[in-house]
Amino acid sequence: MKKIYKHILRFLPLLLIYIVTIVIVAPDGLVADEPRYMGYAENLTQGYYANSENPSIRNGPGYPMVLYLPVLLKAPHFVMRLMNVLFIAVALIYFFKVLASYIPQKHALVLCYIFGLYPPLVRGVTGILSETFAIMLVCGFLYHIIKLSTSSSNSRRELIASGLFLGVLALTKFLFGYVILFLIACLVPIVIFKKSKKIKFGLLSLIIGFSCCLPYLGYTYSVTNKVFLWGTQGGEMLYWRSTPFENEYGDWISPEVITGKIPSKYCDIESLRQNHGEFINAVSAHSALERDRIYKEKAIENIKNHPVKFLKNTLASGFRLFYNYPFTYIPLKTSNFLYIIPNSFLVAFLILGLVLGFYNLKYLAYEIRFIWAFALIYMGGLILLDGRVRHLVPIVPILVFLIAHNFNKFLNIKLTR
Repeated sequence: MKKIYKHILRFLPLLLIYIVTIVIVAPDGLVADEPRYMGYAENLTQGYYANSENPSIRNGPGYPMVLYLPVLLKAPHFVMRLMNVLFIAVALIYFFKVLASYIPQKHALVLCYIFGLYPPLVRGVTGILSETFAIMLVCGFLYHIIKLSTSSSNSRRELIASGLFLGVLALTKFLFGYVILFLIACLVPIVIFKKSKKIKFGLLSLIIGFSCCLPYLGYTYSVTNKVFLWGTQGGEMLYWRSTPFENEYGDWISPEVITGKIPSKYCDIESLRQNHGEFINAVSAHSALERDRIYKEKAIENIKNHPVKFLKNTLASGFRLFYNYPFTYIPLKTSNFLYIIPNSFLVAFLILGLVLGFYNLKYLAYEIRFIWAFALIYMGGLILLDGRVRHLVPIVPILVFLIAHNFNKFLNIKLTR
């Protein structure tokens, strides 16, 4: 407990900044995706997750389960927003301990504060959204997977902890579930031909993480009759990613904007409705599962007929992942520079870190290569789906750690006269 208090005191200025930000900036009601998370949490309090007659599953149960008790007790929204401070506090403690294992403590503390003041993080701390919870899970997984690979004692405890953090992360952000499966597929043949304790532990951690998702996948099968169904929004996202129309960049747009059920923020809503209105109005009459199927079929058709445009949309998605720009029919705003400026540094350091890592690949420890693969696969998946900074934020601690590790190990800067 003394160590925990010491860590909390170390980051107290940051935590106070978050609390003040929530008090001053947080909205009174629910905005953006908040009603959806709250809706699933309320469903859980009534004994189900999605309507079995027309199951619409747009996100996993990880974060709604966190909201279960506050919703059950009818806690004010302000209290739920303050939970973000707790999540980030735990994340910062884990993050600091990871960094301090590889670089001097004073440098680790500076990097923790840089991350803690990262504008997209500070901006998102006011929301009843899953990002801050996911950051905590990422930092917990990072700490325990490294301890699993570098410590000879308590390996069973680290194995279980890393697997649990990873499993809940996949239940919070579906894409991590696919990252887990991709890494399992890569590691199984390596384990067969190369007897390595570290690789075996890494594979077991991934298997434990995926096992945590099996009850959820069993539930989705029970209500949809679809095997390995994570959600019912994938087709919709792929449809927008495959848009063949010029001046559209493949970013997801709510169908309710097209149908006029919610206000539009787009400067050319008429073009959007002309390009997509007839199709989306027709699809909206179907069930969630049927909509998902129709969207996927149309998306595949668009990709086959317009491969060059799909490539352009993919490049735009890559830019959005770091710069939150460009978006369809939304002009560049001053607020975009809250993403463009800090992430320009992040991209530059990340590229240099990658170059240093590839140049010295044989000198990278297994756990560092594992974490690099984990981060790169996740970012690649985001670009293929819907790249935007909000989705990148949870793994920024991993990126900062990898950059710090490679710089500290492989880069030596000497100033001379």
